[in-house]
Amino acid sequence: MAVFPDQRAFAAAISRVLADAVPGSQASLTGSLGAGTADEYSDIDLAWVVPDGAVSRCADRLVEVLGAVAEVASVRSVPEFQRSAVRRLIFVRFRGVPLFWRLDLQI
Repeated sequence: MAVFPDQRAFAAAISRVLADAVPGSQASLTGSLGAGTADEYSDIDLAWVVPDGAVSRCADRLVEVLGAVAEVASVRSVPEFQRSAVRRLIFVRFRGVPLFWRLDLQI
């Protein structure tokens, strides 16, 4: 696995693998990293816009896709959207990176 100097570099790697995993998708920073107000304790907020009808398939493959960046330690999702075909909110923790670098992913 690669070593990342900061959460912005880690977020960039995550964004690349997400966008590459699904043709026609794109991932972008939101939250404090996206606004340029992040500090060393900021988490990583990303929005992954995927083609219509692909949300469930993307959520199902998420651990596999993110594993190309770092080992996934845990995944949980907001219960209200767990079965949604149009939106998911998923929280991911990774092994080998600072605890604060949790991914908050909107699909």
